[in-house]
This record gives sequence, structure tokens and C-alpha cells, in this order.
Amino acid sequence: MSGEPLAGGTRSCASATDDFIAFASSVLGVSPEKLTPETACGDIPEWDSVMHLRLVMETEARYGVSIPLETIPNLHTLADFARAAARS
Repeated sequence: MSGEPLAGGTRSCASATDDFIAFASSVLGVSPEKLTPETACGDIPEWDSVMHLRLVMETEARYGVSIPLETIPNLHTLADFARAAARS
């Protein structure tokens, strides 16, 4: 996992999502192979409502972004998180 931001440069959207999945796997404490861009809160036992909020906070810290409170209920999948991190 690189320390580069999700947005900008020549990085593809798929690459940014793959990087985010690797990051999320470390936060959730699961193997990256268990996760896809479509993995959502509740799909795996490790991702419950408390871990959802931790993923928000860890995303903000890791990517140096601020995810607006009104956006959090719309973050359902890892792809949603990756897009929010890239936009914020």
C-alpha cells in the first residue's frame, strides 16, 4: 500500500480502490482476499456498526480528508469509501 493520495496523478480508479481495499483489510483485521469493492457493512462479521465508524475515522486520518457527517450513512461499500476519500 502506497502513501499516495487517492486523487490526482496517473493512478487509475481501480488501483485506488485496490489500495483502499488493502487499507480497509488492515483496519477490519481481515485478509484482503475476503474483500471486494462491493463488500458492505454487515457482509462480514468483522464489519459491524462500530467498525463502520472506525473505518470512517481511520480513512480520514490515513488519507487526510474530512468525510462530512451527512455522507456517512451513504457509505455502504468499500467502493463508496474509496470514492469519498478521493472526493473529500
